[in-house]
Amino acid sequence: MTAVDGFVARHSEKRRLVYTRDLLINLVVRNFRARYTDSMLGLVWAVVNPLTQLLTFYFLFQVVLSLGVRRYSSFVFIGIVVWGWFAASLNDSIRTLKNNREVVEQPGFPALALPFVTVATSMVDFLIALPIIVAIIVFEGYALHPTLIALPVVMAVQFAFTLGLAYIVAGVNAAFQDTQHIIGVGLRLYFFLTPIFYALDTIPERYRPLFDLNPMTHVVEAYRAILMHGTMPEWIPLLVVALLSLVGISIGTRIYRWARFRYLEEL
Repeated sequence: MTAVDGFVARHSEKRRLVYTRDLLINLVVRNFRARYTDSMLGLVWAVVNPLTQLLTFYFLFQVVLSLGVRRYSSFVFIGIVVWGWFAASLNDSIRTLKNNREVVEQPGFPALALPFVTVATSMVDFLIALPIIVAIIVFEGYALHPTLIALPVVMAVQFAFTLGLAYIVAGVNAAFQDTQHIIGVGLRLYFFLTPIFYALDTIPERYRPLFDLNPMTHVVEAYRAILMHGTMPEWIPLLVVALLSLVGISIGTRIYRWARFRYLEEL
């Protein structure tokens, strides 16, 4: 390859990366606008929904049946917002191929971008709710700590873990329609197996290994360590989740590509 050929190749690669970046941004903006376009309150719903859940859990588990969790408002709100990002991403990914038929059919369109966009769109809701978490923490009389610098790392781990599952869910549902119903039931069960509204130390010791095997347990607890306690998260469990996420993305993209080709053949 000559110097000119190398320059042309690098320039083409750079243009492709810029195109992909701009495409992802535009798709996220489109999805986010579509989510709230027909709503009177618009973006307010990104905060109203988790706040409603917070009030419900607070009344049930602090007023009616106290779980004895200190700073329960920030404790449960962090769990709700983190879970909301995860669950919304999977629910929205289920029909990714069918809901984006017009772009999936286009030659050269990076179909792998669609689940990525879905996860990124739900992450925007998380970012909108993040200042509310900070406000609650300050209202409870506590200050934020420099450990906030670790927050993007935890977010990246959650993004990767969710993305891997999103690819799998979207791909499998394109071939087996019952997947969307299974995911609905599975997410409800998974919610109660994740320490969203209860603390890990309230779980009997004989059941703790079950919760330790849950990747979302470590993700939620990492957010709480950074935001509530001003400490660094436990890095070893997060590293395991990160490695598991890479495996999930690798398997998920293969399933998704297979499902896309199968879907196109049926059109």
